[in-house]
Amino acid sequence: MRQYRIGFSVHQTISFGLCYLLILCGCSQKSGTELAEATGILTVDGRPVSSVMIEFAPVTGEAAASHGITDAQGKFQMKLNRKTPGARVGANTVRFVEMDAKESFNLLPELYQSTNTGLIAEVTSKGPNVFRFELQSNADKK
Repeated sequence: MRQYRIGFSVHQTISFGLCYLLILCGCSQKSGTELAEATGILTVDGRPVSSVMIEFAPVTGEAAASHGITDAQGKFQMKLNRKTPGARVGANTVRFVEMDAKESFNLLPELYQSTNTGLIAEVTSKGPNVFRFELQSNADKK
């Protein structure tokens, strides 16, 4: 009758463990996936604006965008999704979308609602990441 050895030697176990750790370290955090808290205030012509969605999209385009919605004081907090606060660390293009047409219809010029606003938010892992966007209602006319 044949006898099969099922166990691993110490060297095999250590080698397997090290390979596993290297795989985990290399795959657990892809470039551009680190999040950091990001908050701020949005004003138009010096006044806070509510019900505006702010989008931070990584310049690289390799990761999902974060979003925040302004409250009555124009304050917002960026979130990757409903349960995950934060924005991607690195350079992010910024876009604004009016959410409540009754309150603020056409308050934001098209320039700020396009995907190419020219605004960049640089989110750092060390923070603080507090952004103040002071928009002008006549920006399209300049």
